[in-house]
Amino acid sequence: MNIQLPKYINPKAKTSVYIDAANMFYSQKTMSFKINYQKLYRFIATSFNMRLISYYTGYDPQNEKQLKFLAKLEGFGYRVVSKPIKRINSKRKRVDKANVDVELAIDAVLECDSYDNLIIASGDSDFGYLLQVLKQKSKNILVMSSRGHISKELRQLSDVYIPLEKLKSEIAV
Repeated sequence: MNIQLPKYINPKAKTSVYIDAANMFYSQKTMSFKINYQKLYRFIATSFNMRLISYYTGYDPQNEKQLKFLAKLEGFGYRVVSKPIKRINSKRKRVDKANVDVELAIDAVLECDSYDNLIIASGDSDFGYLLQVLKQKSKNILVMSSRGHISKELRQLSDVYIPLEKLKSEIAV
């Protein structure tokens, strides 16, 4: 592992991973590479005592390619938490919406007795309160995001910030 962890974070401690797919999608747009999710799974599983890895996303039930991708993730060992997108028509344009941030946050709190280390793959400041709650419960917080998509709040609240760019050789397609 090419990540420096503080001594108080034990990679052999139980670790759960929560991935905000929308945030990761936009992170990839600013990086020079795309993430291979099978490699990401292997990297985390060999670097930490991973108990659970969850991928939170909205999906289009008509998009066969997307459905196959989600099935592939499940085959790799991911728990996929998803909900169908809603199409909202406004006067100006159609908006597709399927926010799963609440599901991710609730799962992370409900499951917090089963892990010591939390890895959250998102840079979204909406998760700031979640990280505060988990820190009060003495959880170690590792945040993975691209340099262009990490909020100041998450960076400050995390014990370790892992720029995805540093993992390119491990997780790139």
